[in-house]
Amino acid sequence: MPQTFVGTSGNDDFTAFLDQAFDFLELQYGLEGDDTLDGGWGGDILDGGEGGEKPIEQGGGDWIVFTNPSAVPQFGAGFQGVTVRLIERYAIDQWGFYNNVWNIENIRGTDNPAWADLLVGDGEDNIIEGLDGNDTLYGAGGTDIMRGGSGNDVLIWAAGDGRDLIVDGGPNTPTGYDELQIYALSFDGLPTVFGPEHGIERITGMSGPFPIIGSAGADFWNFSQTITNASAYHGGGGNDTIIGTTGNDLILGEEGDDDLRGFADPVLSGNDSLWGGGGNDILRGFDGDDQLLGGEGEDTLDGGAGSDDLAGNGGVDHFVITLADVPPGLPPHLRPVDQIFDFEGAGGIQPSVANDVLFIKAGPLGATVFATTPSGIFTQAFYVTDIASPNIQQVIEIYSTNGLPLIHNVDYFIV
Repeated sequence: MPQTFVGTSGNDDFTAFLDQAFDFLELQYGLEGDDTLDGGWGGDILDGGEGGEKPIEQGGGDWIVFTNPSAVPQFGAGFQGVTVRLIERYAIDQWGFYNNVWNIENIRGTDNPAWADLLVGDGEDNIIEGLDGNDTLYGAGGTDIMRGGSGNDVLIWAAGDGRDLIVDGGPNTPTGYDELQIYALSFDGLPTVFGPEHGIERITGMSGPFPIIGSAGADFWNFSQTITNASAYHGGGGNDTIIGTTGNDLILGEEGDDDLRGFADPVLSGNDSLWGGGGNDILRGFDGDDQLLGGEGEDTLDGGAGSDDLAGNGGVDHFVITLADVPPGLPPHLRPVDQIFDFEGAGGIQPSVANDVLFIKAGPLGATVFATTPSGIFTQAFYVTDIASPNIQQVIEIYSTNGLPLIHNVDYFIV
């Protein structure tokens, strides 16, 4: 015989009272309040009723959950993950039974590492929690909170879905990863802190290249593991830290004192373009042929190995030069060249005047610096070799904005 449970105007929890071992059909009506309805054994009708007063970020709204399998010992622990589609008003539980779902805002999947849940919200503001297992979560409209939990999860964001908070929060399998799939041409829903150490390791653009846009706060994004098909990263306001990928990244810090890095591994970075924007920024291209633009403020530009283009663009800037390992006999036009487009030095005659500074990274014995002939628009050029390893070298071409010559220990330092 079907069991019928009717809630109150308060917050009701039906999971503690259901005789799920013997009844295949339950009718659960939450009425008012933030209720918890159980989608366990049998084909049920679940109606959350009118939700309570708490906002979604405080856990407000009605929940559909799937109880611990030990609640139905005579029927076993189930055999599959659950499918919940609030947008289509149905759920299929871990025993394969079909449930009608009405007026439910939030979903909590099964807590079993062997089960993969498919959890889809609707146009309301949803909280969706996968718990353990390799789950797929999709907010499907509204301002949602998606928490993958343990396992290798896929979290989906699409255009027009609102601004979502996406959090994984659990360990993966030894060879797995969590993936955020982007079905849009732009995405501004990343949480403030984001990276492999915070849960999600892979972002995939599913509908063409897309920009990622930050908030006005201080964002920390680490995309150094894997990201696919992104066109640009915008830090927005605040003091941001953005770490790119092994590919060719475009990273814009915008306002604030930003730390922008082409890639976390200095030898696997691509050909990156980093723009600091306002504030006192640190830009590091690492390996590859990079373009670094500091913007306003006192910036530090470190192109790393390769042929890099550096411009401070106002303020007292520091330029860091990394020497490269050049094979013997390599023609001069193929050797790496760092180009600085707006160097303002003291020239040895204005030691008290704040000026740009060049730092040349060399081995323990230092390096030798020889003047050579500049090319193009550049007013000065230098050929630098490491004293201990002469094949470690670099050409530096400088456009001096005030025409003053560079002086050792005033305008440039061997470090």
